[in-house]
Formats: sequence, C-alpha cells, structure tokens
Amino acid sequence: MDLSNMQEMEKALSQGAKQKYGTGVRGFSKFLKDCATYGTGAAVGGLLVASNANAAIDVSGPIAALTTDGTTAITAVGTALLALAGIAVVFKWVKAAFFS
Repeated sequence: MDLSNMQEMEKALSQGAKQKYGTGVRGFSKFLKDCATYGTGAAVGGLLVASNANAAIDVSGPIAALTTDGTTAITAVGTALLALAGIAVVFKWVKAAFFS
C-alpha cells in the first residue's frame, strides 16, 4: 500500500473524528459509545463519511479501461462458459456410456 495514501487516510480519519465527535475526552467517549453500539467498522466508516477528503475520486482511468477491454473480457467469459458447457455434456455422455 502506498504510504501517501495511508497518510491521506489518517488525515481523513482525524478530520472526520473532529467533525463528528469533537476533541478531547468527551469526543473519545462518544466514539467508544458508537463502537459499542454499531461496531468498530461502522464507527470508522462514519468517520470517513464525515470527512470530505475522500469525496473526489478520479474513475476515468478504470472506466476507460473497462470500455476499451470490455468486449475482449466478455468474449473470453462467454467462450469459457461455452467450453465448460461442452465439457459437462461430454462428461455426461462418457458417464452414461460407462454405467449403462
């Protein structure tokens, strides 16, 4: 994992905790209460939602790759499914010939 992303995540969590719970002992006790009520994952997720640091995500690269390579991937999956169906039919035929 990239260290800069970890630092950004830590900054986002810190900012979210300050916005949602405040600072000091009272804020920490509110966080612990939410952890006990909703679970730690939900409480940390709430911190990430409370921060605005993860709002702008650039998805143009993966979308372009899916658009470009999508036909190739769909064709490969379809070919694999047809091959698997053919193998199943041959297996049933061999099994029927062997046991009858």
